[in-house]
Amino acid sequence: MKMIVAFVLGVVVGAAAALLLAPKSGEELRQELQQEARAEREHLKQEYAQASEQLYRHMDKMQSDVQAKMETLKDKGDEAASSTLPG
Repeated sequence: MKMIVAFVLGVVVGAAAALLLAPKSGEELRQELQQEARAEREHLKQEYAQASEQLYRHMDKMQSDVQAKMETLKDKGDEAASSTLPG
């Protein structure tokens, strides 16, 4: 999350610097900024998709781990219950 915030902040600072330092006409500058904004938006979409995919993979693994531990505990509970009951 910090990386995304830093990235967006860098884009804003870069755009401001471009406005102040560019010897271009207003129309050229606006077109260039629009192109940069589109490129950055696509980059952020890709970053978001990758982060989401990674999060879902971690969630799936955690769910599997919890289910396996629950089954192990259930089995141990069943063993304990059967060993204490007269048979």
